[in-house]
Amino acid sequence: MPLLHNPLRGRTNLRNHRKLTIADGRILWSGGRNQAAEYYADSPGAPAWADLTFTVEGPIAGQSLALFDHDWQMASGRVQQTALPLAPDVPMPVDPSAATAQLIPSGPDHADDTVHSLLLAGAFHAQRRILAVSPYFVPDDALLSAWCLACRRGVDVTLLVPERSNHLLADLARERSLRELQQAGGRVLLYPRMMHAKAVVIDDRLALCGTINLDARSLFLNFELMFAFYDREQIDWLTEWVEAQCRKASRHDAVAPGWWRDVLEGIVRAVGYQL
Repeated sequence: MPLLHNPLRGRTNLRNHRKLTIADGRILWSGGRNQAAEYYADSPGAPAWADLTFTVEGPIAGQSLALFDHDWQMASGRVQQTALPLAPDVPMPVDPSAATAQLIPSGPDHADDTVHSLLLAGAFHAQRRILAVSPYFVPDDALLSAWCLACRRGVDVTLLVPERSNHLLADLARERSLRELQQAGGRVLLYPRMMHAKAVVIDDRLALCGTINLDARSLFLNFELMFAFYDREQIDWLTEWVEAQCRKASRHDAVAPGWWRDVLEGIVRAVGYQL
């Protein structure tokens, strides 16, 4: 998102937040990491950010390559339509025992807010637990209500966020949502350093991991990318990773704000799409 741009071109507030590296249309690397030093190396007084990336081999890499080509053409102004092209035909053996994964892009190039709908449906169908990690937590009212309702009907909802993120306004804006989730019975944990991973596990049936933060900008405005994993081995692995990070975290204590803090939080939330 350039600092200086022509607002008449229709890209005033659009950001491509997808992260993809594809080798030969066969191997995909994706997740939360950007290509910047703080994601990989410690610096004095600032340890590297905690994050999560993964590799996938097979046809889904070819689908991701088609998505990359589409984004490249849109960014260069060579394509106006928003329909995604078909994946390139990259011959590869099919392993019937391989794990099942699904590519779920979202953003202005899609008619529906697919990931948001999937999170809502998952909250309504959850029976035992919802386990989530995100650097920011400023959800819309529908998603927050769905998670609070899940808490009230006995689902164990655990959310891991950084104690302090890299965006002060996002930390201010999240407090109302964190308080509501805790008041409904949810568990909120604070990671001691910057946590940039994005993942949601629902029961033992679905694991989501990718680039979407749990805020309105990611869910409704940005070009984003999530991957759904349905096999028990992958779901268990992601669950164990998140739970390991939770053991390093401290519990968030919800405190009723004073009137000035309440007003400030409301103002920041009102401009949530700018976060």
